[in-house]
Amino acid sequence: MIYFFNHSIKSKNSNDINTYKEDMLFRAIFIQKENPIIKIKIGNKNKPLILYLLELSEIEFKALIEEQKLNVSFNNFPNFLINMIKMIGNENTNYSGIINLTDSPEITFVIEENSKNKINEYLKLKLRKANDEELKKYLSEIYLKLKKRLEDTFINLNDINSKNEKLSKENKMMNEKINEMENKNKEQIENLYSQKNKEINDINTIILIIRKRI
Repeated sequence: MIYFFNHSIKSKNSNDINTYKEDMLFRAIFIQKENPIIKIKIGNKNKPLILYLLELSEIEFKALIEEQKLNVSFNNFPNFLINMIKMIGNENTNYSGIINLTDSPEITFVIEENSKNKINEYLKLKLRKANDEELKKYLSEIYLKLKKRLEDTFINLNDINSKNEKLSKENKMMNEKINEMENKNKEQIENLYSQKNKEINDINTIILIIRKRI
C-alpha cells in the first residue's frame, strides 16, 4: 500500500522552510526471508524521477530505535511508519514531515511534533538517492500502473458510452411511443369533437323542424 502526504522542504544551507502542497508518496514494507529487511521508499507523485530509498536490516533497526528511543518492534515498524505518515498534515494532530536536502545523494526525512510551542524531533530517517537500476525498476512499475489505469479508464469510458447509447436509444423509442400516443390521442379527440359537432348539428336540425311545425 502506498500513502501520500504533504511535506516541507528545508534547503541544504538554510534554516528557511518552504511548504509544498504537492504529494509525496511513502511506502514501507517488511520482507520476510532468510535475512529479513524493511524497505522504505519516498518519491514524488508528480515527479517520478525523484526517489529515495532506505533498507534496514534487523541489526540496523535495533541501532536506530536505540538511538531515537523508539518503542516498536522490527516486524511492526512499517505499520508504525505508515501510522505516522497518516498523521502528517492531519488537522487534529501536531505532526509534520520535513525533507532536509544536503549536498550528498542523501536526504533526511524528519517527523516533528509541535507540542506547546516546542518542536520535538519524533523520528529521523536517512535515505539515499536511488541508483539508475533502482530508478528504472521504479519507473517501470509506475509505467505499468499508469498503463493499467489508462486501460481501465478507456474501458470505463467505453462502458459509459455504451450505456449512454443504450439510454439514447431507449429515450428515442420512448419519445416515439409518446409521439405515437399523442398523435393517437389527438386523433381520438378530433374524432370525438367531430362526432359531438355532428350530434349538435343533428339536434339543431331537429329543433328547427319542430319549430316550423309549431
